[in-house]
Amino acid sequence: NNSAFNATKMASEYNMMTKGRGTTRHAFQVEPSGYDGFIEPSGDPMLGNNLGGFAYNYGYGPYTLAPGESVRIVIAEASAGISRDLAEQVGRGFKEDILDPNSGEYEDIEAVVNGQTLSMTKNEWVFTGRDSLFQTFERALANFNSGFEIPESPLPPSIFSVTSAGDGIQLDWQFDGNEADIQGFQIYRASGRVDSTYRLLAEVPASARELNDGDGARITDPALYELDVPIRGRDYYYYIVSVGNPNNDGTGLTPTGTSLKSNRYYSQSYDPARLLRAAGEAMEDIRVVPNPYNPNIDRSLLLDQDGRDRIAFYEIPGICTIEIYTEIGELVRTIEHDNGSGDEFWDLRTDFRQRVVSGIYIARIINKDPNDEDFGRVAIRKIVIIL
Repeated sequence: NNSAFNATKMASEYNMMTKGRGTTRHAFQVEPSGYDGFIEPSGDPMLGNNLGGFAYNYGYGPYTLAPGESVRIVIAEASAGISRDLAEQVGRGFKEDILDPNSGEYEDIEAVVNGQTLSMTKNEWVFTGRDSLFQTFERALANFNSGFEIPESPLPPSIFSVTSAGDGIQLDWQFDGNEADIQGFQIYRASGRVDSTYRLLAEVPASARELNDGDGARITDPALYELDVPIRGRDYYYYIVSVGNPNNDGTGLTPTGTSLKSNRYYSQSYDPARLLRAAGEAMEDIRVVPNPYNPNIDRSLLLDQDGRDRIAFYEIPGICTIEIYTEIGELVRTIEHDNGSGDEFWDLRTDFRQRVVSGIYIARIINKDPNDEDFGRVAIRKIVIIL
């Protein structure tokens, strides 16, 4: 009960706020020795029976202000550390770590950094990102002390659209800035999950406004692409950044001799894009993949790398209806396919968003393309699901 009319409670909270902050940070309350204690911890970071966790609480004041006076409070938060690739390597290694029966300690975790294989404990790996965190804080402080007069990064593209297509994934963008202010654009791509590792796909000149991520474009200009062609059925995510001219202004610890880039989050896709194929030519060619579906097998063998259920229908008509029934004839899902491609996907949910159970299902694909010679024909496919 945090009622503003509870005088006793309000007095207690006011007294807490006037204390400012404790002289000892939470981290050093847990491990007073500092770095050595963080690497080989002996204390419980929970600090008592507080299952709800912790949040920082700073108090400022109280201040007595005359008319026209003010107080300025500046708080900076920073986030940095080891790369996502390295974090995933270390995380997987930690999950698979084996206790050494001779020493009673866990084995070190091997990971590859810049082509070199290194071996450390999980905590030692995490603390290799310490310099990145402090660098971020130092730059924030330098930016503030400069009066926020640091060099500005170039404007990002104002519009960035990603379209799934049969001949590749089409990327289009609009840039409202001055082309003379930038060297060009860099496009990055991730596979499987939106929050995974993005790798450079291509660098294009400042005049470019589109890029096709597909087979045909690679035949025309193979040297442009840094990554292989997308795999059909796999989810892809993209972002684009404007690349400025070389920067020579080191104000606020801004790196010199390099090019500043626009913020990726202004121009990033969050919905998956997939390489689609043209509509199937014959109803007999329709395939269901994977079939049987078993999410407990190697995840790399499935279409969705993010842990979500998904079954693909390939070589279907460009316009069709897919009806999915249980083996006793109960209709559980109807999918209207009308984008003209030969691919469609089912997330193993019913029309009421319930996950189906293990069993045999019947898919009924009805050709509704009036321009197709198989218009009106029906194809039947069995689907085995093991959950």
